[in-house]
Amino acid sequence: MAYWYALKRLASLQSALAGCLVLTLLGCQQKPNDLAVFDEYLNRVEGTFDLDLQDIGEDRDTLQARLRYLPPRPERRDTLLELPPITIGLLQFADLYGCELQVLIGERNSVLGKVMHASRRLDYESRLFHALYACMASTLDADFSTTEKQAFLSGLLELQQQKKQQLATVIWNSSFGSVELARYLRVGAGQSDSEFESLLEGALPDLLSPDYLGLFEQWLEAIARLQSVSQWDMGGISRYVHNSTVPGVIESERLFEVSEIRFTPYIRLFQFWEVLPGLGLYFHRAGYYQARLNQISALIEARLDRGVICPVPGKMPVRVKGLLFNYYGPTVQPYLTKLDQVYRREVSLFRKLVEQQQIVVPEDWMRYFQYYFDYEPDSDSEPHQASEMHTKSLWFEFRKAVDRHQKAWQQVLDQCRG
Repeated sequence: MAYWYALKRLASLQSALAGCLVLTLLGCQQKPNDLAVFDEYLNRVEGTFDLDLQDIGEDRDTLQARLRYLPPRPERRDTLLELPPITIGLLQFADLYGCELQVLIGERNSVLGKVMHASRRLDYESRLFHALYACMASTLDADFSTTEKQAFLSGLLELQQQKKQQLATVIWNSSFGSVELARYLRVGAGQSDSEFESLLEGALPDLLSPDYLGLFEQWLEAIARLQSVSQWDMGGISRYVHNSTVPGVIESERLFEVSEIRFTPYIRLFQFWEVLPGLGLYFHRAGYYQARLNQISALIEARLDRGVICPVPGKMPVRVKGLLFNYYGPTVQPYLTKLDQVYRREVSLFRKLVEQQQIVVPEDWMRYFQYYFDYEPDSDSEPHQASEMHTKSLWFEFRKAVDRHQKAWQQVLDQCRG
């Protein structure tokens, strides 16, 4: 009995192995649902219109190779900008006693402070500006001699100018220079990233979470507020330092009323970027979708050029009608819509982050931004009406492919109406 059972098990195993071998030989590796949908759409168009890609000089196997040439994200080691240290003498440091500024400077020079994470660096800068202005305000009202006040405020003004000049670099390093954002924005396998290769085989993440998008918008607003606070004109205090003119009461009160901008709530944003598969997957899909759509559009256009699709005016052939209304509409179109929404919502936020940078953006990053972020989200113009600067972007190419595809189907509908 055991002998027959063993034979039966062996036969089952052989059958399973044979099945796996067949699948391998046929190249039937499992694909993510959306990529399989576009491949199946291509198969159905070929079958319905009795054409294949070779008839129009295309090869379906070249698509993945083309996607490997998507412009890569610049390497993080080439992204971080040098930040010269600000030095302060021991006597100046001792003079800060009684100001929170002394505590913050000590914190930054501690062992942990020197390796401060990008998500916390902006919080530190905000706290430092707040403490700096509070220290100026308390000095104005302190019971010191004019000479002592002038000397102390002169040092604080110099520190404020140095931190103001550094802030743009800090913001860049804390955003596009962060490990999390570098991971989140990586684009393709051309970067020899085995983890990204495996992610391409998974389903697309949901990047339209209100919690995530809301946190992103608040973070951008906080950065804008910090930039504004850093640019405050200290003209009144500067005049006081140089010629003993007493600052106006309004300026003194304003320094006391500075509301501290905290960035600790936005640590969660960096956690999102670390955990989610990444926006780069959507860039890859934009390239895949537009390439497949262009191939399918070319097939439909070639069939239209060959002659009448609808021999009976006003009556569309059943297979053509099923392809358009039962597959393209309910199955393919939702993926195009989702990609469009991600571009309009999340990519628009990244574009705002780019526009907030107050540095000369490195050339390789500028090319990256122009290709992946440079589009007009508020424009209702057709793709062919887009400005010249946008015509080389991935977004433009995607919208152009969708527009071409819709026009191809519209020609079929017009012909069938007679």
